[in-house]
Amino acid sequence: MSTSWTSEDLAILEKAIALGATKVKYSNDKEIEYRSLEEMLKVRDLIYQALNSSAKNNRVIYTEYRR
Repeated sequence: MSTSWTSEDLAILEKAIALGATKVKYSNDKEIEYRSLEEMLKVRDLIYQALNSSAKNNRVIYTEYRR
């Protein structure tokens, strides 16, 4: 699966976990069958980290100087 995850991918995986499904069809039409819940939870954590790290990299910090 591509490493460019979307929040939709995360939601799809979380829904599959909640339903107890092991086969997941992502937003790019790629279908993956996971071997276990543990594997799905690891992938969920990877997606979450990828989304949060990309959000942190896009932050803009403004500095204000006063005299």
